[in-house]
Formats: sequence, C-alpha cells, structure tokens
Amino acid sequence: STVEGYLEKQNERGATLRFMGGGSLFIPSNEIEGAPIDLRISSMPEGLIDNMPHDQVANLLAYIRTLK
Repeated sequence: STVEGYLEKQNERGATLRFMGGGSLFIPSNEIEGAPIDLRISSMPEGLIDNMPHDQVANLLAYIRTLK
C-alpha cells in the first residue's frame, strides 16, 4: 500500500509520518520499499492565499499554529 504524510522522524528502526489533522503512523524500516520525500513541498495548494485579504491569511496562520 501507499501512505502519504509528512516525515516527522526517521531512524534505523523506521519512519514516523504525520498527517493533516494530527494523526501519525510509525512504519518499520523493513516495510518501507521506497520513500520519495521532498521536505520543501507544502500541502497548501499553490496560490491559495494570493487573493485572500490579509486578515484572513493571519487567521489561517494562527489556526495552523494551534494544530501542533
């Protein structure tokens, strides 16, 4: 199966992926066949905030900070 998420931790035992909404999943190293990871990619669609008023962008960023 394929799993997509953000790499939270990785070591010789395996990798922990974090998902939007706060969930996470540990995958043991022996179950990982390939890991095309690009840490520069955001899950936010490109251009999403380009036409938003500044107060809405500020509110969105404030909300995202509460998800940690």
